[in-house]
This record gives sequence, C-alpha cells and structure tokens, in this order.
Amino acid sequence: MNSTDQVKTVCNVCGLDKDVTKEKLDALPVFSVNCKRCGTYAITDIVIDDNICQKNKALLYLLSGVIRYYQEHGRPLFPVDSSIFNADKFNEKVMPLAPKDDNAKMILILQHVVGKRLRVRAFHLIRTWTTQSVSPKAMMSFCF
Repeated sequence: MNSTDQVKTVCNVCGLDKDVTKEKLDALPVFSVNCKRCGTYAITDIVIDDNICQKNKALLYLLSGVIRYYQEHGRPLFPVDSSIFNADKFNEKVMPLAPKDDNAKMILILQHVVGKRLRVRAFHLIRTWTTQSVSPKAMMSFCF
C-alpha cells in the first residue's frame, strides 16, 4: 500500500463503520484515519494490528472526545499509539480535557450544538451579505 491508497474501514476509536477512510502515511508505521465522528487522527499500525483499542474499550469515548476537542481548537494532536493507553500518559494527555461530571458533559454537548448552529448561521449570513444588497442594520436583525 502506498501513500495514496485509501481503505474504507471501521474507526479504531469510536467503531463507526461508514464514512471512515484510512490512509498509510508513506513508509511510516502510521495511518491517517478520517472519521465522521472523531475527525482526523494518526494511529500506529501496532495499535491496529494488536487490537489495542478494543482491549481498552472503556476509555475510547474519552479519547474520541479529546481527538475532536484538539481539532476544534486547532491544537496539534498526539498520535494514537500503544503508549496512550498507559495509565500515566492517558491521565496526562486525555483526562485533563475529559468532563469530570454529568454537568460538564452536558455543557460540552450544548457548546457543540450551539457552536454548530452558530457556524451554520454565520455561513448563511455571509452568503446572504455577499450575494444580496442588504443593509448592515438588516443583517444585524437577522443575527438576533
């Protein structure tokens, strides 16, 4: 398989089985995974071959959320390798970003939903403004 080969597959982190592609990164033992739920992340072939994610199933939802968080905030993402499931490294890389209780989980869900709606509204606002002759006052009333 070369760097341009893409394989339709299952996401190793969340288990989604559609709209997922894996691409081998040159001669490195790393794959780039693009998942509709998790986003894009790098994962080593050892994690895939040894089925390490499935052996740590109880932690995967946290890892998926952290992958999304890193991407949404433009932060460089660490590769998903076998060491990430080491308790110390998991506590260092993943747990600081994980919600601590049900209230924190709900806040993250609401921020995601509101943020998504605001991005869609902003897109429509910009498209309307650039394609039609609309006054700034009318545009502001559209926003609120």
